[in-house]
Amino acid sequence: MSSIGNFFWFFSLGWLGALLWATMALLFCWTPYAVSFLQMAKLYLAPFGKDIVSLQDIARAKKFLKGAADDEAADETADQAWVRTAGAYLKVPPTELAIWAKRLGMLFNVLWIPFGLILASIALAHAFFLAVTVVGIPFVPASLRIARLSVWPIGQRVVDKRYGDLIRDALYNQSLRA
Repeated sequence: MSSIGNFFWFFSLGWLGALLWATMALLFCWTPYAVSFLQMAKLYLAPFGKDIVSLQDIARAKKFLKGAADDEAADETADQAWVRTAGAYLKVPPTELAIWAKRLGMLFNVLWIPFGLILASIALAHAFFLAVTVVGIPFVPASLRIARLSVWPIGQRVVDKRYGDLIRDALYNQSLRA
């Protein structure tokens, strides 16, 4: 079903949104927004069968599934390869670098909020107009996912729906054990 939805989404100017976001990623490749712009392009290209998950949730779910779940926030992103590599290059402990990366990500998200609210309002208006028509009702959840990613893009990843469900199940099971 998601393939059919993606097919119709692509030909109803979804490709144009993906192209615009990919162009923005190229223009802003020197900023931390570039990865988020590519995530937006990925979601615009084929929104059906996709889910949005935070990097923090991914790290916590991976630790839980490996059997090493703990509550220390700095260790969650310290396991990422880029943190270990950059920490070795800058001679900074990976946990400290991960803490600074989270702080900068939050700062950039706060700076993004005015633009994100404009983009989210456009996506919400699009969802409203789709909901008014009978043919557009299946496209409403896709527009709402785009609105969600538009507001707080840094630290979010667009993943396959099954992977997102696996992460949510792992986090739910982790909360049951606590």
